[in-house]
Amino acid sequence: MEKSNPKRILVVGLLCVDIIAECDSYPIEDTDQRCREMRKQKGGNGANTSYVLAEFGISVDLLTNIGSGNDMEFVKMSMSSVNLSKSLHVNEPMPTSLVIINAQNGSRTILHSGQSLPELKLDDFTRINLSEYRWIHFEGRSSNAENICEMIAFIRHFNHNTEDPIIISIEIEKCREEIICFFDKADVVFVSKDHVKFHGYHTPEDGIQNLITKCKPGATLICAWGDKGAWAKPPSGEIVKSSAYPPKKVIDTLGAGDTFNATMIYSLMQNIPLQQSLDIACRISGAKVGQKGYHGLREQIEDYFIKSGCVM
Repeated sequence: MEKSNPKRILVVGLLCVDIIAECDSYPIEDTDQRCREMRKQKGGNGANTSYVLAEFGISVDLLTNIGSGNDMEFVKMSMSSVNLSKSLHVNEPMPTSLVIINAQNGSRTILHSGQSLPELKLDDFTRINLSEYRWIHFEGRSSNAENICEMIAFIRHFNHNTEDPIIISIEIEKCREEIICFFDKADVVFVSKDHVKFHGYHTPEDGIQNLITKCKPGATLICAWGDKGAWAKPPSGEIVKSSAYPPKKVIDTLGAGDTFNATMIYSLMQNIPLQQSLDIACRISGAKVGQKGYHGLREQIEDYFIKSGCVM
């Protein structure tokens, strides 16, 4: 798919182990319940986003701290389509998320443990050759807000001295004060429904109209609103939106947001207009919700491009 520009994309974020328990219904406290299925897979917003980008044929590197232990080799094998050579290995246990999937509605409840793994620091980032990249995406982690802001400042300094500046995007997901500082740092900002509500706005239109004022001039603000669709505000012009495309049956919502973000990044990298990029991202994330995992998403996006007459 990627032909015109050999430069890569760098994703900066978490790589962890997901232990997924699929249950007939959400478990009642202090009871025993059999699972429909229990499985292990790689997880983390940064890892999932980079994995989906690689599924689409993008050359992608993941910068993360990789823990040690029995799960380390499993996770690396699961991420074989993503270049992990820029990541660091640390002598701490792999972060782990216990994910409970309710088969009645596909909801996912996540319990995360990973406090012993150190966060990435500016020194870990500055050793990277920025000239290799045309887009860098950050998972906006509240536990690492200061270091992420320093990394973005480092990219901005690089951009001031090059004719081929790097596009910076960031995900603002959690309902935490520490990540509000990310709004004015990136060219493309992904803000979650929950974070919009955290600011007191109860519709995507209100959220985008008000939160765009926190972004830097010329930024694009994007908000996915679950089964209502997605909205975005370009640097100039009116807010655009796309309907949702839910599957016939919701199977697994884990990673739907990461799939949406990755598809938006992919589409914008292909210079597809914002309105159409939203539509593609809603379709592909809707398809992901109707299946377990991410396999087959490449065929889904290829099928969309063929039917729409777009050039990949």
